[in-house]
Amino acid sequence: MTIDKAIKILTIHNDHNPDITDTQRQEAHQLGIEALKRVRDNPIVVEHYMRALLPGESWKKHYKED
Repeated sequence: MTIDKAIKILTIHNDHNPDITDTQRQEAHQLGIEALKRVRDNPIVVEHYMRALLPGESWKKHYKED
């Protein structure tokens, strides 16, 4: 799952969206937790650093979800 997709799923407007499965909501929730852990553990981010993916994150060009 991409970060953009997780953000989309976690927005309040998607709580009862039938197009989003419980599994997707669970994955988005877990990815959000992993992102917060990363921010907590690495508060300074170098913009040009090629970062590693978060556990459960998939990569798409420019992190955009079509």
